[in-house]
Amino acid sequence: MNKKVFRSLFLLTIITGSIFTFVACGPEVKEPVKAPAVSSTPTPVQMPAPAPAPAPAPAQVDSTPVSTKYMDGTYTKAGSYQSPGGDESIIVTVSLKNDAVQSVSVDNQANNEASKNFQSLFIEGINDQVVGQKIDDVNVGVVNGSSLTGIGFNEAIGQIRSAAQK
Repeated sequence: MNKKVFRSLFLLTIITGSIFTFVACGPEVKEPVKAPAVSSTPTPVQMPAPAPAPAPAPAQVDSTPVSTKYMDGTYTKAGSYQSPGGDESIIVTVSLKNDAVQSVSVDNQANNEASKNFQSLFIEGINDQVVGQKIDDVNVGVVNGSSLTGIGFNEAIGQIRSAAQK
């Protein structure tokens, strides 16, 4: 039997799962002997019952004291800046807990009308910029279009850091 026929029969055997018998010495091929038929009806298999899930571990509270750089509390400081209309200032109040800003409020102390408007815009947007951040990370720039008020705010934050430091 040539290699090509042998290879074809071998592949057929693999694909169909049938067993063939051949004679390698002569051109005559005996009738194929089929393997016993496999039932297409699945045999039920009994699976062991799943193990019960382990009970959840009780929640553990981390009693390790939080290492902080600043004292918790509420601090108020003034900051100033130079506007085209002259000297301006704001008053900043910050509540700290575990070195993070819990709340912030800014009092509008502007002298001229343009500065009052810019400080009002700043006040409307400052909470989104700083609440929840670590006090060391607070450094604002333009807030709601107000570019100079942030200078006074950052100055007040620097004073609050100094006052709250342990």
